[in-house]
Amino acid sequence: MNTPNDLRAAYDNGLKQQLNQFEKQRKIVLLWSLSPAIALLISVLITVGLFVALERDLIMKEQAGPWVILIFVVFFSFFSLIGVGRKKREKYAAKYKKSIVEPIIKTLNPEWMYISDSSISEKDYDRSMLYSIKPEIFNGDDLVMGTVGKTGFESSELLTQYTTESTDDHGDTHTQFHTIFKGYFFQSVFNKSFKGHTVVVHGDLLDKADAFKGFTRSKKGKQQYIKLENPEFADLFTVQSTDQIESRYILTPRMMEALINIQKKYKRPMRVAFINEMVYLTIQFSKDLFEPKVWRSGVKYDTVQEIWDLFMLNADIIRELDLNTDIWG
Repeated sequence: MNTPNDLRAAYDNGLKQQLNQFEKQRKIVLLWSLSPAIALLISVLITVGLFVALERDLIMKEQAGPWVILIFVVFFSFFSLIGVGRKKREKYAAKYKKSIVEPIIKTLNPEWMYISDSSISEKDYDRSMLYSIKPEIFNGDDLVMGTVGKTGFESSELLTQYTTESTDDHGDTHTQFHTIFKGYFFQSVFNKSFKGHTVVVHGDLLDKADAFKGFTRSKKGKQQYIKLENPEFADLFTVQSTDQIESRYILTPRMMEALINIQKKYKRPMRVAFINEMVYLTIQFSKDLFEPKVWRSGVKYDTVQEIWDLFMLNADIIRELDLNTDIWG
């Protein structure tokens, strides 16, 4: 696995030039993204101007027809421009990931596989049992597959949602989208199959209640809260398991320290599950993780450093959790 010095070399020897080329495209995409708002503003200004002109008898009502048509044309162009802008951003993002994101991950580790339009499967997401609500909408991208030492892993960005419908006083039905999870999903094969089901959660009371509902489906036994000796860990995380003895084998002092380090670094709600032969880890993010910046320049080295750090999370988890070591030996 390469080092940040290799990333700096890659940036100086090609990525910076590529980013400069994308900067020109970014400005075009930005203009297309702003065009619906511009069209809406123009239609509002024409409408206000028309009313003022009619009020002051600057034009006759019989002469207002062409202006009304113009208002409707400009206003309805607002909706078509939204679609055009979205397609422009999607095309720009696909090129960006091919030319910028993929080389960054290959610089990090040439053997890792990156598929920008693929993700962790819904079946794997469901197997983690970290989220109790079955998603109606399941989207993801930026799948990474590889190994660190002897340990294989997969990770991707995911967005899962469910919908509810409500009826207002006029009898109109409205659909609302509710996010179950948005962020980073990591999974790896552990070095031994678990007899029990252990879950570690950092978050508010709703996060904890939702994460622990998975025990009703685990069929591993009755869950119980686990009290561990590390006071800092106990302040950050809540642990439940169906096997108290096994959970203590898993959550060694080193493992607890590793989870503390990951939590301190990202400072986001986090869930971890140890079940069957797998470890699953999720970190919530409100932003899209690997999408190109549109609203501001992305030429600076900080841009590629941020992408590098996110991909390094895969290695950080395996190293921090010591997944290459047989803790059961």
